[in-house]
Amino acid sequence: MAEAPVVPCRACHGLLHSPVGMKEVIVVREWDADAFHRRVLDLESQGYTSRRDSYSISPEMDPQTGKIVHLYTMEMSRAVSSDRKIGSSDQ
Repeated sequence: MAEAPVVPCRACHGLLHSPVGMKEVIVVREWDADAFHRRVLDLESQGYTSRRDSYSISPEMDPQTGKIVHLYTMEMSRAVSSDRKIGSSDQ
């Protein structure tokens, strides 16, 4: 099965949009755990569903400091009506 294209969205910090069937899938990516959880809660209040099986924490090394930092990532999806353009902002 071919993967759906992922399109960066200029309107949403840390989000990627990808049309999958009749759902809009976004990827939430944050370096700060508190910012990540606030963003997930905000998106859930807008009708997105967390895809908990996609949740990951990836250790990355900051090349300037050599310190390990963590990238928090999770996919979220919601149904898309036929009259709404994928990637359009509701805000």
